[in-house]
Amino acid sequence: MSRKSTNTKIAGALIGKKIVITRPNHQANSLVKLLESSGAVPILLPTIEINPNVASSELDAELNALGSYDWVVFTSVNGVKIFFDRLRQLGLEEVPLSRLKFACIGPSTKSALESYGIRVDVMPDSYIAEALLQALLDRDVSGQRILLARADSARPVLRKGLEAAGAIVREVPIYRTIPVKYDREYLKDLLAQSNAITFTSSSTVKHFLDSLGDPSYLPQSLCVACIGPITADTAKELGLRVDVVANVYTVEGLVKAIEKWFVEYS
Repeated sequence: MSRKSTNTKIAGALIGKKIVITRPNHQANSLVKLLESSGAVPILLPTIEINPNVASSELDAELNALGSYDWVVFTSVNGVKIFFDRLRQLGLEEVPLSRLKFACIGPSTKSALESYGIRVDVMPDSYIAEALLQALLDRDVSGQRILLARADSARPVLRKGLEAAGAIVREVPIYRTIPVKYDREYLKDLLAQSNAITFTSSSTVKHFLDSLGDPSYLPQSLCVACIGPITADTAKELGLRVDVVANVYTVEGLVKAIEKWFVEYS
């Protein structure tokens, strides 16, 4: 098969395919647009909502002491938005941030930081916490004060790795993920009419299964797609079959991986 005909098949692989999106609605727009541009029919099924900890005295105390840190580290777009929104609410917009160094987990988080005028000093090539940890360790952070602004359910690998390297780490839960519940029969009917389901974080997997119950309710014909290996590992640990894991851990990489799967297995 020629390269041109292969590309044509991939380009049309998702036409008419119904693809379920489990991430929060306010974060789904980029994935919806990518799927629609590929001819797919996105179905919004948010399994989590984001609840900012804006009333947290712990968060406010660290924002007021921001000048005492060497690094601020973000692992999500949600964390960036809530962090800077709270700075503004506290009247701390004029706090000098130029002396701080900023690290983030991937390109979407980097873009969010740049929208606030922040230059990102560290972003790993692979968009997982382990790679972000290594990128920070390569900068020799021993003795440096690091603020981690993250979800309350974040994995401890980043904090523990930095502390083991001698960094002084303060991890502040800047938001919580709240489960969205669905009727089981509704889910079973929806999945039976769908061609694929996407998961973009471990929490979307966990709370989806909270509603579905038994993973065996997933139709065998349904493609289960995960944005990266951490999400895929969670899905497998909870008994889900995983068909697709994106090589590039972004929504763009996820859509490309789903397209390739449908070309190969449809």
